[in-house]
Amino acid sequence: MDAVNLSGTWSKKTRPNNGLTKVADLINDNRTTRVPIVGWVEFHQYTEVATGNTLTVALPVVEAVVDAEGNDTHGWGKSVIEMIDALRKERGLGTADDVPPQSGAQLEGQQSFDFDGPDDGEPRRVGEVRIGPDGEHTVPEASGEELLAEAEEARAAGVPAAEFSGGDQ
Repeated sequence: MDAVNLSGTWSKKTRPNNGLTKVADLINDNRTTRVPIVGWVEFHQYTEVATGNTLTVALPVVEAVVDAEGNDTHGWGKSVIEMIDALRKERGLGTADDVPPQSGAQLEGQQSFDFDGPDDGEPRRVGEVRIGPDGEHTVPEASGEELLAEAEEARAAGVPAAEFSGGDQ
């Protein structure tokens, strides 16, 4: 496998599975903070192209193990970091503290790139680029489940099927 991408967009129906909402303000207000999480991934999509094979996994459930202020009241955050460090050590890597922050590019308004892509010297853009009120953002492809949930939400809101395409056009 040349790359593994992560899709973690929650539709309105599945938003309760996004435990990051409780720490969203913490992350936004402290953009270099790291929030330990637990969750799991599931198959989303597999793509074979001449430049490399990519597995995309969905992140259907995620929970922050600290509270909204970043306090580790249960000690779970410390445990998660210890597990990360132990697993990285097994792979011959340094500790989690050795991983450089990823927020720098987003703070400067740059794009997200997949640097695990083909070794042609050019990073691959991952997902669709959209421009919002706070700049450009890369949005991963919607899963079939997300598209169906969006269609269901549109029907519930009374949007005629002819007006709903399941995506931006």
